[in-house]
Amino acid sequence: MSIGTNQQPEKKGIAAFRVPHVYVLLFFILIFVAILTYLIPAGEFVRVKDAGTGRMIIDPLSYHFVDTGQPAKFFDLFMAIPRGIAAAVDVMFMVVLCIAGMEIINRTGAMQSGVTRLMKAMRGKDTALLVIAMIAFGVLGGFVGWAEGILMFVPLMTALCLALGYDAILAMGITVVTATAGFTTGPTNIYTQGVAQGLLKLPLFSAMNFRIVTWVIILIPTMWYMLRYAKKIKKDPTKSAVYGEKLAISTVTLDEDSVLTTRHKLVLVTMVVGLFLAVWGCMKWGWYMKEIGAVITASGVIAGIIAGRKLNDIAEDYAAGAKLIIGAGLTIGMARGVLVIMENAKIIDSVIFYLASAVQHLPTALTAVGIYGVQLIISLFIASASGQAVTTIPILGPVAELAGSTQQVAVLAFQYGDGFTNMLTPTAATLWAALAMTGGIPITKYWKFVWPLMLIWFAFGAIFVTVANFMHLGPF
Repeated sequence: MSIGTNQQPEKKGIAAFRVPHVYVLLFFILIFVAILTYLIPAGEFVRVKDAGTGRMIIDPLSYHFVDTGQPAKFFDLFMAIPRGIAAAVDVMFMVVLCIAGMEIINRTGAMQSGVTRLMKAMRGKDTALLVIAMIAFGVLGGFVGWAEGILMFVPLMTALCLALGYDAILAMGITVVTATAGFTTGPTNIYTQGVAQGLLKLPLFSAMNFRIVTWVIILIPTMWYMLRYAKKIKKDPTKSAVYGEKLAISTVTLDEDSVLTTRHKLVLVTMVVGLFLAVWGCMKWGWYMKEIGAVITASGVIAGIIAGRKLNDIAEDYAAGAKLIIGAGLTIGMARGVLVIMENAKIIDSVIFYLASAVQHLPTALTAVGIYGVQLIISLFIASASGQAVTTIPILGPVAELAGSTQQVAVLAFQYGDGFTNMLTPTAATLWAALAMTGGIPITKYWKFVWPLMLIWFAFGAIFVTVANFMHLGPF
């Protein structure tokens, strides 16, 4: 699958510069981090079990240098790739299985007929449809705490957006980017807010009113941004951020003459039931990425049988869908490999220690913004929200309190610092998975599309923590 390449006429001078292939970009990041392992001393905090949550957390006063860190050698750069793949295997397989299962459904013709029928019923109401979708994904991100789980909806939304005359980047914006906005400000996000408040012994989901207000505020510009882009490319398709790109994805086109047969209806019901079951399983039975992939695969196979396709044809459809996405596995693995190098060199705790020490010397009025900035930097290296919480909150919570702010403000700064970067950093597996599921969108094209929105998010994050700091937001 071609990711990050773009065929351009031959140019000279500055215009002749070609954006590096995504593998080249990630390998240079690996090299940069490898160099850091020689510049940053190895150190670590002592991990202890938190009595309240049962999680292993750091003792903020226990940082010490160690001589067991292994600075990255030349061969380690290449070993980081398979190790990164092993560490990110759940995300990779969910992506492959979801795309493969949805490809079976796509080739039954049911989605084409169903989308055509939907468009006839909502002719001229595209905007309303997009708004409803974004609100739904914002709710899933903010109140259910879904990040990777949203990926299962990406193929469906991509097919819908392409059929409506939009593009794949808009589909990613409506699903994953909007859900991330909700996830970051999440009023009841158990994976960020819940973990962080539990570690600091704050009442679970406290300061709810403040978080609901910020959730609404961040969703408004996000939705406006997506609708503005949708209007622009609907008017002039050449304005699309991926115009001319050959994306590796099966499209669904509108066919006014297509008939929604009984088989088609049953296939669509099967797809909806599968998605609902995946959501229900995650919420009630503790399912996650493996189970999501299995459910979508099962839905695809059942749908293929209902559509009357032969077993060999279903198998070929499944393989074709997997082939569209399998190349993204290397991308996800290389992104995760950055953390592998830092873990082996034992410099992650050192980075946290030095950044936290810098925050301690800031004026009280700037403490909240300083903690927010620290979390933004740390999230470049620790992609897991709960992993970042147990690593940083035991340090930065007390730092905030000692500096005259509150631990509740530290939780907010952690949420915003962790969440916003998920849609920007090249080390985030979820970002790469979403780019792959929308056809292999080059990350440079995506960055060009999303950077103005990211600036809006970062600015609002700074405003939110500053306001919370002046409010002395509690409980403390």
